[in-house]
Amino acid sequence: MPIACLYIPHFSIRVAVAATAPAAPGGAEPGHPHDDRTPLVLRDPERNDTIVIDANAEAARHGIRPGQHLREATALSPFAVVVDRDPVAETRRADRILKRLLAISPLVEADEHDPGCWYIDLIGLERYYGSLERAAHAIQRCVPAGVHPRIAIAPTRFAARVVAGSQDRQATRILDEDAARAFLATAPVTWLPLDLGLIRQFQKLGITTLGMLAAFDGRKLFARFGKPGRIAWELANGIDRRPVMATRLPLTVTEEATFSTPTSSLPVVMAWLRHLVTRAFRRPDLRDRYVGKVILHAMLERGGSWKRTLVLKTPANADQLMQSLRLRLQSLEVSAPIERIAVILTEIIPEAARQQSLPALRQRTDSQLQDVVAQLTHRYGVSPLYRIVEVEPWSRIPERRHALLVFDP
Repeated sequence: MPIACLYIPHFSIRVAVAATAPAAPGGAEPGHPHDDRTPLVLRDPERNDTIVIDANAEAARHGIRPGQHLREATALSPFAVVVDRDPVAETRRADRILKRLLAISPLVEADEHDPGCWYIDLIGLERYYGSLERAAHAIQRCVPAGVHPRIAIAPTRFAARVVAGSQDRQATRILDEDAARAFLATAPVTWLPLDLGLIRQFQKLGITTLGMLAAFDGRKLFARFGKPGRIAWELANGIDRRPVMATRLPLTVTEEATFSTPTSSLPVVMAWLRHLVTRAFRRPDLRDRYVGKVILHAMLERGGSWKRTLVLKTPANADQLMQSLRLRLQSLEVSAPIERIAVILTEIIPEAARQQSLPALRQRTDSQLQDVVAQLTHRYGVSPLYRIVEVEPWSRIPERRHALLVFDP
């Protein structure tokens, strides 16, 4: 079962650089002001700390690693260029690539833990494209120019991911089962998609490559490390039962607006959000329907963006959605004035579902409760039922915050 892995290294950095580049003529992809020979460091302007989120290969050669402080990174490489993360541009670029890949295969899955990584199930497509090489060329055409993708086709998704991620430059590799197993034998155990603590235990035991792990007895690894140990042994031996899960594009309704004057005022932003939400619910796709998830995109004046994803506890209409937005965004702070905002509504359902209690757990009527209390009082002399009442919630003494009163329905 051939599975392809499309991997774009340092995807967030490349998108942020492309977003700040001047637009190319003719509607082409924007040019890149920096090439791979420039140390590039990614930071998140929405975070209070100044921590390196990602660093390209050239920055890594200077000793810059994710998790470092920006001052330490610039000390290691004074010529490093710091770019701000652009989550809105990342989402839009990833969605465009996903839609193009879905035209190649109906089974495409984006790796939610690794931005810039997609798995494509190519089973049966060799007859359509003639060969796996032509299928790989079709995958490459789904990626904009200048991002230098790595493409690997292997019998399992884990093998394809390791092969694609191990390439140090743009390349396409196709491996059969034997070649994939031989490649995995030399790969470090850090490629395992498992808990970092387990990988460190392997390293303390002297197991540094997948080949060394594959040589162990799988039953002993299972006895020592449990299910994760068995999974690690299977992946090291080229056994990966995880299929490529089909990605279905959900129904979404998008409304956006551009401010005449960029603003950081929360009341102004909330007024525009109400306008966009009201306009969205007037569209045919949302008429008499409810939404369970809202995504907010804001483009900032000095470039860059911020993104918020709000998952609602229960599906909401327009008024309920605005109430949730007011509660969630009451302490909103942005690094620069907002010049354009977009509201994306998804998880649309025909009606709001309400969870009903089981018959045995439904609230009893007053008459039923009175009968029960009367029977218990007659049997024990006093009512054994009490209710908790809030008395002094501000007290530092726990016993004073609440009191027990006899329950009398």
